[in-house]
Amino acid sequence: MKTQKLNIDLHRNSGQVVLILILITVVGLTIGLAMISRTITDIRITSQIEESSRAFSAAEAGVESALRTVQIAPTGTYSLNLSNSEASYKIDTLGKSSDLYVFPVTKVGQTQTLWFIEHLTDGTLDETNPYAVYSTFEICWSSNAALIATLLYKDVDGFYKIAKAAYEPVGGRNADFNVVTDTAGGYCPFGGGTGFSYKVELNKNPLFWTGLTLNPVAKLIMLRLQPAYFDTSIAVQPSASLPSQGKQVISVGKTNTGVIRKIQVTQGYFTLPEIFNFSFFDEQN
Repeated sequence: MKTQKLNIDLHRNSGQVVLILILITVVGLTIGLAMISRTITDIRITSQIEESSRAFSAAEAGVESALRTVQIAPTGTYSLNLSNSEASYKIDTLGKSSDLYVFPVTKVGQTQTLWFIEHLTDGTLDETNPYAVYSTFEICWSSNAALIATLLYKDVDGFYKIAKAAYEPVGGRNADFNVVTDTAGGYCPFGGGTGFSYKVELNKNPLFWTGLTLNPVAKLIMLRLQPAYFDTSIAVQPSASLPSQGKQVISVGKTNTGVIRKIQVTQGYFTLPEIFNFSFFDEQN
């Protein structure tokens, strides 16, 4: 009887050991598979980041090449072969039409420049055929911002002059600004959007804007636009073809594995320092 009980205990103990071994094996296998899965995921993410960085670097290389090319070949589509990647970039001229011209969102204190005159290849101004005085254009914007406009022009006496105006669409904020009357919204629509909230029409005959009368043979150079109170997008709808406003570069980088990244860069012309946004005087005793 004692021998039989001992055999039963041994079988029972060996069954428990097998069960424990199975549990340990299952737990170890689960941990191992989880670690393998995590490692595979990390490798895949690292590979994706590396490929994305390579494609982005290729797109950047296309932009750098475009900024050099733009001095030689102003517009067109070009390609660039790199190690394990390639880039294709397109250079377009901004403006040069009577289509709506849209600036990116402009922050308070920053400015956008609208050129009324062409630039030569060396960056100097070509005054032979500027945007005509009294060829009207509309300026549209949103977000309850006021808009400060600074005009640079060449008068008939040969002197370059600066004139300023400001437009206020919200009553009670600044009584010294011109009141905007076009506030119904839907102005200068583009891209299927609903348009902008406010609009002013400038360069009308006989006044460029209230208080500024220009000789028809004066030469418009540039208009600098600066929002106040709020950041805003700005659009200009000309009634005639605008001169070139600069170049736009769209560069697409692609790796050998098919990862694609795109960069868009706008290259404008050199403009006046922002000190010219303000007036100052020197009083001598």
